[in-house]
Amino acid sequence: MKNFSKTYITYIIGIIAYCLTPCINAQNTETEWQYTMPVSIYESISAGNAAQLAVHLNNTVEITMPQGTSHIYSKKQAEVILLEYLSSIVNPQFTIEHERNMPPSTLTIGSIKGNGIQHRLFILTQKHDDTILIHQLRVEETNL
Repeated sequence: MKNFSKTYITYIIGIIAYCLTPCINAQNTETEWQYTMPVSIYESISAGNAAQLAVHLNNTVEITMPQGTSHIYSKKQAEVILLEYLSSIVNPQFTIEHERNMPPSTLTIGSIKGNGIQHRLFILTQKHDDTILIHQLRVEETNL
């Protein structure tokens, strides 16, 4: 009877391992696509440095500001808008709240605070070759 129990347990473990193998392989495949927002994007927003942030902009960027204006801008135009926005926040504190990978894109949601202002930032990036570029940036007002 003992031998039957060991065989039965081994059989059950084998079935469980067989059933979980596709899940494990799917997770490994997904991690090949995963990337996080580059630290330099985080640092440039935290420092209020639009020029440094502009390095990570795509040639065209959709920007939505709290006033509800949403347009597609060239890289240079987007840099000017971001310079104006970031310079309006004294001692910005940027924190990442959530990041979602949707190959080939990543959506990062964060909040920026400073001088009585608090906004939620939605940053959509895409990987091009070995470079991660910002394609969309949305700024929404939140309550303090």
